[in-house]
Amino acid sequence: SYQEDIEKLKDCSRRTFSSLAHLARIRVGSIDVKIHRRCVEELRRVVEEHSLLVVGEPGVGKSGALHDLVEALEDEGRDFVYLAVDRLAAQSLGELRQELGLEHDLIEVLMNWPGTRPAFLVIDALDAARGEPVAKTTQDLIRTVIENNNRWRVVASIRKFDLRYGIEFQELFYGEPPTDFQDPEFQKIRHLNIPKLSDEELNQIAPRAPELHSLVTNAPEELRELLQVPFNLQLVAGLLGEGVTEDELTPIRTQLELLDRYWHYRVIQGGAYEALLRRVCNQMVKARTLRIDRSYVEEPATSTYLDDLLRTQVLVEWQPSPTAKPDRYVLAFSHHVLFDYAV
Repeated sequence: SYQEDIEKLKDCSRRTFSSLAHLARIRVGSIDVKIHRRCVEELRRVVEEHSLLVVGEPGVGKSGALHDLVEALEDEGRDFVYLAVDRLAAQSLGELRQELGLEHDLIEVLMNWPGTRPAFLVIDALDAARGEPVAKTTQDLIRTVIENNNRWRVVASIRKFDLRYGIEFQELFYGEPPTDFQDPEFQKIRHLNIPKLSDEELNQIAPRAPELHSLVTNAPEELRELLQVPFNLQLVAGLLGEGVTEDELTPIRTQLELLDRYWHYRVIQGGAYEALLRRVCNQMVKARTLRIDRSYVEEPATSTYLDDLLRTQVLVEWQPSPTAKPDRYVLAFSHHVLFDYAV
C-alpha cells in the first residue's frame, strides 16, 4: 500500500537531482568540467554507518558533494530520498505530505519502505530555511527519522555559521566525527567538513578547460586561494566563457573583488539591472524570505532586464516543490552567496 508513495518520492528525488546538477560541475562556455573529490568518496563510505551533517564555508561545494553522493547511490541501486530545503514551503509534516503528493506521512512511508540495507534521507541546504517556518518542519523530520533508529541515515548540508548557532542540529547530530575530514570547531558533532579544492583536484580541469586551468596555474597566490572555492571557480569560469580575458581577472585578490567583477559584467553593465535587483533584495529582506513574487519587480519597462538576469542565472525561477516545474511567478537568486552579496 506504500508503493505508490515510494514511487512519488523516487520521482521527487530525480527532479531534485536534476535541478541541482549545475552545482556539481564547472561550466566554461559550452564545456562542462567535472571534478572528482576525495571528500565525496569519504562521504560515501561513512554514511553507510552514520547520520551526519555536511558542513563548510559558503560556496565550498556542499551541495555538489550531496549531488555526487546521490549519483553514487543511484548507480548502486540504493534506496534514498533527496530533498532541497529551499524548494520546500511546508510549515508542518502534514503540509509536507501534501506538498509531496503523498497518501501517507513521509515518516510512515520511510518506515514502511521495504529493504534491509541502509537507506538515505539526503537534505540539501538546511540554512536556506533561516527565518522560515519550514526550518521547524525540517528539524522535526530529521529528529523523527534519527530517533526511530531505523535503517534510514540522514545526510544534510549546512553552513558552519548556521551550525555554530543551531543548538537543535548540534543535539540531533551529537557524537564523534566519523572521518578525518572534520572541522576542529565541531569535535562533538557527527559531521564531514568539505575542504577547499586541492591542487590535485584543480589539475583535473586541464584536459577539458585549458584556458581555465591556465588562469588557475598562473594566478597570484591570493587569487589561486580564492579559486580553490568551487563557487568562486564557477564565477570565474562563467566570466571566461563570456569572453573576459585572463589579464582582466588576474588582478583580483579577494572574494569581494571577485564578486564585484562578476557584478560588473553581469549586472552593472546592463544599466537597469542593478535597480531591478535592488527592488528584489528590498522585498526579500522586508519579507524575511529567499524568494519573492515576480509581480513585485516585473513591469513592461523591466521585463527584458528580468529575462536577461534569468538567462544569465543571476536570478532563477523558484521550484515550489521538488516534484513541480519551476514557478515563473516566484523568483530567487541562483546561489545563496549571490543573495548575501547583493544584500
